[in-house]
Amino acid sequence: NAERPIDRKELNLGEIKGFVDDLRNVTTDPIFIHLIGGEVFLRKDLFEIVSYIRDKEFGSSITTNGFYIDEEKAKEIVRSRLNGIFLSLDGFKEETHDYLRGVKGSYSRVMNAIELLDKYRGQNKGDRLSIGLTMTLMDKNLDEVRDLTEWANSNEKINDLFINACL
Repeated sequence: NAERPIDRKELNLGEIKGFVDDLRNVTTDPIFIHLIGGEVFLRKDLFEIVSYIRDKEFGSSITTNGFYIDEEKAKEIVRSRLNGIFLSLDGFKEETHDYLRGVKGSYSRVMNAIELLDKYRGQNKGDRLSIGLTMTLMDKNLDEVRDLTEWANSNEKINDLFINACL
């Protein structure tokens, strides 16, 4: 009884717009559409998708590893009308995050992304980009959850913290 491979075809732009249109047709609730899966900045049409979602009066947020956020990308993110961005941070300690991500320097890129995004987002708290962190719990980082939580809660640049527990 062999397992069948999973078809992981990404939705194209038309399919995404159709989903957003269908959602708008069935609700007037203030829903957020969160874009996640792989690395969102690998999609060339990401900001077109965000714009379409926002034009339909939905909120929009993304999760990223922060790797692609440089000065120009931070400006583009803020201009995009994105409501929120969540940066994956899987360790309070640099060596833990880099180990879990498998790329040396990943932690530094997340910290730099926080600084750049905060630098360019608006000062009006009602409509400025929300910066959040998301941590996936694992044996390797379990003893760092409290330190990360305390740091995030005391950091004025961080608005949200999500901790994911995979069962």
